[in-house]
Amino acid sequence: MVMIFGFAGQFDKAIAMIEVMPSSNYLAVWIALLGSCRKWGNVKLGKLAFHQAIQLDDNIAAAYIVMANIYSEAGMQEDAEKVKAMTVNIAPWQKPGMSILVDVNGNLQSFSIGKVRMYI
Repeated sequence: MVMIFGFAGQFDKAIAMIEVMPSSNYLAVWIALLGSCRKWGNVKLGKLAFHQAIQLDDNIAAAYIVMANIYSEAGMQEDAEKVKAMTVNIAPWQKPGMSILVDVNGNLQSFSIGKVRMYI
């Protein structure tokens, strides 16, 4: 419901839904609200959602990416750069990609790419 209200631009109803929840410690709720803030350019509420999200999980790359985009789209390049800089030390490592092939003789061959660091 938070996402539905948020993407409809009804932030007061989205916040009211969060307030009546038994706990506001649900990362998905804050990420949904943050995405809504990006859609509507709501920097003030976006900051709140961003800070709540990173308090719950400071390795969630989506929060940093969306907040940097909110700042950029609002013309707040310095703030966007600060958020991007935060990702250098905490951006999560992605799992290596893997491809398994069967050759002509029936032998399995596997190949991995290795770890790749995510940056904005």
